[in-house]
Amino acid sequence: MTKKSKKETTFEDKLPLAIQTGKVIFGFKESIRSLVNSQCKMLVITSNLQPLQKRQLEYYAYLNNNVPIYSFLGTNNDLAQSCGKFFRVGVVSILDDGEADLIPKEMN
Repeated sequence: MTKKSKKETTFEDKLPLAIQTGKVIFGFKESIRSLVNSQCKMLVITSNLQPLQKRQLEYYAYLNNNVPIYSFLGTNNDLAQSCGKFFRVGVVSILDDGEADLIPKEMN
């Protein structure tokens, strides 16, 4: 008899599901626009994003009721690969996570 172990799903595993079933925006300028319009519910930022852009996103996220920010540990090429895109992605703004349950419950 083998015992089935439950694998803990990580954020990187849930991100493609959120892209397929939910609504997301890619890019710095569009993410700023979604934060200003109070549409953004969560941000995903890569580790090699420019420090000035990172501070701007954190500032607008703070102004918009502390939108949660997830720091992706890979580069923008790694994030693009996990999103299934063929262009570099530095910032992902999640407007609706669909069936992925990425956004914490108290933020919904």
